[in-house]
Amino acid sequence: MFIGSSNPLGASIDPTELSFTSLQQVDRSAVSGSAVTSVDITGLDLEGDGGTYIIVGYMDNALAAGLDIYMYANGDTTGTNYYHQRFGADHNSLSGARGNSPVITGLETSLQTAFIIHLSKMASCKPLAFSTNAQPGAAMRGLCRWWNWETTSNITQLTFTGSSASGIDVGSFIEIWKVV
Repeated sequence: MFIGSSNPLGASIDPTELSFTSLQQVDRSAVSGSAVTSVDITGLDLEGDGGTYIIVGYMDNALAAGLDIYMYANGDTTGTNYYHQRFGADHNSLSGARGNSPVITGLETSLQTAFIIHLSKMASCKPLAFSTNAQPGAAMRGLCRWWNWETTSNITQLTFTGSSASGIDVGSFIEIWKVV
């Protein structure tokens, strides 16, 4: 990086023109005691908090079967009010799919996943999210997902729900950060 001086190609960076943003934690919810089906986060104000949340999470699968994790907004648990698209890759394959449900990530059998979600809503637009996650195992698998909710409402609550009861294990957590 060439700060304040030109590089051989003629490009330069003026440090007085750089602007930085920071993150401020809004919520942290962790699973303790016993496995749960859902993690609820209330007291949010996506529009009031600037229109962008960065959601960082780690989930451990308590089951001997895989499960999807759904992200519902404002108590709307009607799956057809959401859309998602997925692109996945592992050591030997690429795959993609589109669906009419609120899937934001998935958990393979008895494994864990770490994920980052960029959730945004601008003015009268529908809320949109982009998530990335990685899962360990014999073949490391990476997934990218796009999610949207078919309404223009402000998001004040998020619920992360497993597709099977008690699938989100102890030690799982979700943190929500606003961009300031």
